[in-house]
Amino acid sequence: MARFGVAAAAFASILCISAQAAGTVRGLAACPATHQPQVHVDENGRASIDIDVMLYNVEGLPFPARLNRSPDLQRIGAELAALRGACKVPQIILLQEAFSENAARIGADAGFSYIASGPRADARRTSGDTPLPADFIAGQRLSRGEGGPKLVSGGLQVLSDYPVLEAISEPFSQNACAGTDCLSNKGAMLVRVQIPGLPQPVDILNTHMNSRKGAGVPYARTDAVHHVQTDELAAFLHRARHAGRPLLIAGDFNMKDAAARFSHFERRMPQTMVHRHCATGACALKQRFETAQPWMETQDLHAFEDGAVVTIAPLKLEPLFDGHNRPLLSDHIATVVTYRLSWPVKPAA
Repeated sequence: MARFGVAAAAFASILCISAQAAGTVRGLAACPATHQPQVHVDENGRASIDIDVMLYNVEGLPFPARLNRSPDLQRIGAELAALRGACKVPQIILLQEAFSENAARIGADAGFSYIASGPRADARRTSGDTPLPADFIAGQRLSRGEGGPKLVSGGLQVLSDYPVLEAISEPFSQNACAGTDCLSNKGAMLVRVQIPGLPQPVDILNTHMNSRKGAGVPYARTDAVHHVQTDELAAFLHRARHAGRPLLIAGDFNMKDAAARFSHFERRMPQTMVHRHCATGACALKQRFETAQPWMETQDLHAFEDGAVVTIAPLKLEPLFDGHNRPLLSDHIATVVTYRLSWPVKPAA
């Protein structure tokens, strides 16, 4: 996203920036298991459902920011459709950089019944802008897109096989961006999904935060706005989330090898990181990492928090579209977390 450049204006008119809902695509093989999850009850009287949640930055930047992305973006949709035909498609997918027409069609091509997008390019933060230091504003790099209009949407999408009850999105404040990231109206969206059989909806948060090196301005600027975006993300979640609901989070957080960013993020967003959780042996980590801190080796992270009734346990984290498990079709790989959602069964009358 950070590599737009000012030429982004040339393709702004062809970007998909609106929320949408799509029906199942004709001709796709039906897979009832994706629509009606199995409820299991154990000997302790707890019911549970297992679901797969995929996170994928699809690099959906059209010409001239990217050349010839259409074939790979179309293939992502086709590969997901093939997974659906084999009853292996993740039931919920969170996308980033779904800017171009082909990127925005991935969910429809893959046969998802519910597709939500946001924030729009013309959306504005309704809860007020976070003040930034006067010297930060005075030092805006206009040649890098700072201080100008948002040319494209936030590029976020949530695809779901299960009913989406509500979708809320909000951008970061107007000046809470650095470098070429300012050309996109980055922010967050929260989608409320009702999984059949679950006693309450699940809140799902998707976001894409300011890049570091790729933004084309000094780290002092990119790190400062990342801290502000973290504060605004936490405030958005506090306002949008229903208290007591189970919560799933996934996004491109742009915190790889950035200890200061990660430290501030964890203070404001205390939910459990799946990479950290699995690294303790609590769940299967099927992706190869070089260090004992896999959460510092990737931009793309999942997190979760229990609800008042429904508790969440990751079972495994595995890669997809990595060149081994499906082709490499973006500058990011996809990651899939299998979650077990469980709750106490009421005793029979």
